[in-house]
Amino acid sequence: MVEVKTFLGQGSMDDQYIPKCQWLNLDANPEGDEMTAIPRRGSVGLVFWIDGEPFFFGYFKPLGPKGSALTGEEPARTTEGDKVISTVAKNRIAVKSSGLIELYAKQTLFRIMFPKDSSIQDLCRRYSLKADGGYQEWTSDELTQETRHYAEYRRDLLRSFVVIEEKGAVDTSTLYSMKIGPGIPGVQGTTLPVYTYKVGITGEVTQTVTPPVPEGTPIGVTSIISPTGEVTFQTGPLPVFYANISPLGDTTVEINKLLTLSGTSTGAFTLKNPIATVSVSEAGDIEAKNAIGSAAISAAGDIDLKNALASASLSSSGDITIKTPTTTLTLTAAGEAKIEAVQKITIDSKLGVDINSVGPINVNAVGPIAVKGLGLQLDGGTGPTDFALTFPTTLSPFTGSPLVPFSSTIQMSK
Repeated sequence: MVEVKTFLGQGSMDDQYIPKCQWLNLDANPEGDEMTAIPRRGSVGLVFWIDGEPFFFGYFKPLGPKGSALTGEEPARTTEGDKVISTVAKNRIAVKSSGLIELYAKQTLFRIMFPKDSSIQDLCRRYSLKADGGYQEWTSDELTQETRHYAEYRRDLLRSFVVIEEKGAVDTSTLYSMKIGPGIPGVQGTTLPVYTYKVGITGEVTQTVTPPVPEGTPIGVTSIISPTGEVTFQTGPLPVFYANISPLGDTTVEINKLLTLSGTSTGAFTLKNPIATVSVSEAGDIEAKNAIGSAAISAAGDIDLKNALASASLSSSGDITIKTPTTTLTLTAAGEAKIEAVQKITIDSKLGVDINSVGPINVNAVGPIAVKGLGLQLDGGTGPTDFALTFPTTLSPFTGSPLVPFSSTIQMSK
């Protein structure tokens, strides 16, 4: 605070270290009302000796920045029994007879401690505390009316492990922030914090856990809770794993941006990868598809299979339909079977073909009908005309008469 000069003793006019000097009061008795002065920075302090012990005598040239003495802005209000230590500028420490303690430094700091509950009241725009174990600072912006509290706690002086806590106007969107880990983020040569906890002005809460590795390494865990109740969880900045739960219960899960599972609060869900999708509805309908095909199963039991050229369906009633661009096969639950083809239909069997029908069998053809075999056996029913094999009548292009044997009819019975 001051430059100390000694006199009237050993070491006269030698500089002395202030803590070696005892403070001399006008009345140093325990019951006395002491008053003394705290030197201004830059003042010259006078010290004299008693029995080889140095004592402060006083100070002179207590000049301010402009070369003149400073004046206080608020006088001390004292009553009988008050004890006051003050400066020329009226900065003071006062212990009132009531037990109240005041620390006053112009209008920048006014601290009051009440004896009843040992509470402390501060009136200031900036407060800071620096120590080997950490640092605290509280500031207020008179223009924006914003406040910010910053605290740093250390495990050791090397800052090998640091806890940083910020409150108030941390940034435009953050109300509270805490970081725990080795080093300080943003300082060259240090690593990321192991743990970060943030509370936004809107109520959003973000938690991040990251090992002490170089920044940008794709590991770590982050969770976000929004004020609406939405929850997001992810690992790594890519992220490797991502999960989101909406307030209504809708859920989305992603793995490596390749596999996605989405579920609704009603019970429906969808599973996706880059080339395929599987969906299940609330009612139990199932659909699986990729770029060239799909399969669907309804809750009622209907099944549909499709690719780019063909489809097959099975209804819950038992009907079966198989389609290609040129052919359709239909089997009904009633027992009907139907084959439709743009080209010919071929039945090739090594052991034989049996056609059993209670009703008539109709063969309609635009072209000729060929039946080939070593023998022809026709079995009819009962009646005067048990079985009739009729060949169509073909007329000669030259004479106009029927050609034999194509215009003949054969009547057979048992």
